[in-house]
Amino acid sequence: MSREAEALRAVGMARRAGCVAVGTRAVREAARGGKLAAILIARDASENARGRLEGVRRRSGTSLTPCADRRALGAAVGRGPVAVLGVTERGLADLVLGPLGRSGDDEILRRTPSSKE
Repeated sequence: MSREAEALRAVGMARRAGCVAVGTRAVREAARGGKLAAILIARDASENARGRLEGVRRRSGTSLTPCADRRALGAAVGRGPVAVLGVTERGLADLVLGPLGRSGDDEILRRTPSSKE
C-alpha cells in the first residue's frame, strides 16, 4: 500500500469518527472553533484554494499538507471531488499525516508564486 493510500485510509477512519471537516468553509469553521489539527489539500487544488487556506493555516498553527488528488480525497470521505479536508482531532491527524512524513505539529508553508517573504 502506498503512503498516500495509507493516509487516505486513515482519513476514512477519521471521517467515521466524526473528526473530518470537508471543504474550505468547514475547515475555516473548525479553525475558528479551535478544533483544527491538520489540513490536507489536494495536489490538483487551484492556487486560489491554496491562497484561501494559507491564512487559515497561519492563524490556526496547523499544517497544510498536499495529499492525493481531489477525486481521491473526496472518495476517502465518501464524496465527489474535494480540494481540502481538515482533521479535527490531534491523534487522528497524526495517524493521517504519519504516512506522509508529517505530524500535526509540523509547520509546513506551501510556497505559491504569490507568496511573499
